[in-house]
Amino acid sequence: MYSIVLIGHGDISKGFQSAVEMIVGEQEKFECVILTPDDTPESYLEKLRNVTKQSEEILLLADIKGGTPANVASYILLEKDSILIAGINLPLVLEVIMSRITGNSKELAVEKVMRLAQQSVVTITRDDLKRKE
Repeated sequence: MYSIVLIGHGDISKGFQSAVEMIVGEQEKFECVILTPDDTPESYLEKLRNVTKQSEEILLLADIKGGTPANVASYILLEKDSILIAGINLPLVLEVIMSRITGNSKELAVEKVMRLAQQSVVTITRDDLKRKE
């Protein structure tokens, strides 16, 4: 089973982890690495390596493309059998977890998430609500 590691600024990754486990229950090999204001890229990489050192396969989920967590994760991509998805939201994290629960590979989970990403952010206006009445 591949590991899923949430990475992000402040407590966002911990929030995703908490929300997912509230919905589907506690998950094994489901970790988060929080970037704090005191972290340097080097110290964050050390934290990330500590969390991933026992894992052979890793799916990294980052809050922002181009942010420090995603940029530092590139070192893990070079060192391990891993994939990074940047720009996550809760529906995408849930899709990854559910995909893994059903036995899908990390590659198939990524395919599913990338399809879902186009549908998971929507606008709802007052006019939309009036049409449903």
